[in-house]
Amino acid sequence: MSNLNPGILEELKKGNMEALKNLPPLVAMQYGLVLREEQEKEQSPISDKGLAEAMLNRIKDTGIKEQIIKAMEEQEKATD
Repeated sequence: MSNLNPGILEELKKGNMEALKNLPPLVAMQYGLVLREEQEKEQSPISDKGLAEAMLNRIKDTGIKEQIIKAMEEQEKATD
């Protein structure tokens, strides 16, 4: 990132894609990679693990798991 222009990065963060105009493709790709790395560093307040746990708990609460299993079993019997 040392040779990338911070002004161009700021423009890209604002959504100004014109900032990449007239840049060689490899340089434009470098800017994209830097932006992606920065985005990955910013963590979402919602964790994948927490979301999965909440979904599983919700499924347990509603009894839908049993309904899904029953429907799958019935579908298997119908195709056999």
